[in-house]
Parts: sequence; structure tokens; C-alpha cells
Amino acid sequence: MDSAKRCRDQAAECLRLMKLAQSETEARVLRDIGQSWVRIANQIERYSGFANRAGLALAHERAYLKSILNQETCAPHRENAPRRVSCAGDSHPAR
Repeated sequence: MDSAKRCRDQAAECLRLMKLAQSETEARVLRDIGQSWVRIANQIERYSGFANRAGLALAHERAYLKSILNQETCAPHRENAPRRVSCAGDSHPAR
């Protein structure tokens, strides 16, 4: 979120400069630029949140799949199930 903080710092600087503006037009432009910096910071935080949640979900999915694969490939022999190769390399039932 470092880049979002930098955007918010830029917005604060625009606000500071707005108070020192020589004209209404200059103040309005600085206000608008500051608001744009805030919107960009919000988008960065939102997208970072999406990326973090997606990464976390992917990590959980990988861990789940790994646990399933370990259970299936190392499971004991079962009757009436398709054949597959076990961890030890011998054939035994699978799903």
C-alpha cells in the first residue's frame, strides 16, 4: 500500500497548495487534482485487496488440491474402484 500512501501524500500537498492559491481557478484546479489523487489511492487499495484475496484463495485451493492428491495417491487398496498408481508405485484402486 506504499503507492496508495504516496497518492494520499500528493493529495495532501494539493490541499496545502490550494490554501495558498492566488486565484479561484488555481484553487479549483488544485482541489480537483487532489481529489483525483484520493481516487487513485482508493483504487490502488481496492485492487490490492482483490489481489490479496485472490492470492489467498489460490493458496487455499493449492493446499486443498495437494491434500486431496496426497490422500488419493497414497490411499490403501479398495475393491471395485478404477486402478491408479500409488505413492509406492504399485497399482491400486482410485476415484
